[in-house]
Amino acid sequence: MGGNAMYVTVAGPLEHPTVTVEEGDDCTRLHVLVEELDEVLAATALTQAGLGRQGECGHVLLDIAALRSLSRSGAPDWEARFDAMIEYATKSGWVSTDEQWVTAHIAVTGS
Repeated sequence: MGGNAMYVTVAGPLEHPTVTVEEGDDCTRLHVLVEELDEVLAATALTQAGLGRQGECGHVLLDIAALRSLSRSGAPDWEARFDAMIEYATKSGWVSTDEQWVTAHIAVTGS
């Protein structure tokens, strides 16, 4: 389901979910893929991982600095592409006023 986009996976088991950043080199789209958990438990797992927190229904807020650190690619132009992704999100109203958080859509599978 990730396809050609940067995405964060939050997956069960319920007691010890894992949080990973996938396709970190693709800075054209961003979402959170949740497997075997609901949105509230996924947000809790993101908070515990230091990557995010609960957003409005169907969304989470991802910490931009943590996302940058976990998704960093070895490509020479990656930093510029990541910055462009955040700039686009800012212009679209998806970045908090303090520029710490970016809103990401949640896609839930297998719950």
